Amino acid sequence: MLRSILILALLLLPCCASITSNLTVPPGEKFVLGGNPNDGFYVEGTNRGVGRVEVVEVFSTGEERKLAVVASGEAFEGRFAAGSSAVIVNLGSDPAEIQVYVTGDTGLNIGFEAARNP
Repeated sequence: MLRSILILALLLLPCCASITSNLTVPPGEKFVLGGNPNDGFYVEGTNRGVGRVEVVEVFSTGEERKLAVVASGEAFEGRFAAGSSAVIVNLGSDPAEIQVYVTGDTGLNIGFEAARNP
């Protein structure tokens, strides 16, 4: 019985874990979290830098949903659908400093890409 409970707990751990991270997004770039065949996830964040950032959900279809433009010192949060990506775009000319807390599926792809010109 104890062994069954331990195995169940180990199987559930990846889907119920959390990540806390401090990100630096260079000027002209965006940080992309997710986009793989992941389950849904939730992100809370705070802009610790001097410039503005934009937070966008990109669905697996390529459709975008803009969630917020976040000024220095402001916070944001969003629930992201299965298969979608959370994208944080640096809108400024200085590196963006973002603190994020992620819950739900944490087996997500991560990476940086060049941002499109607004």
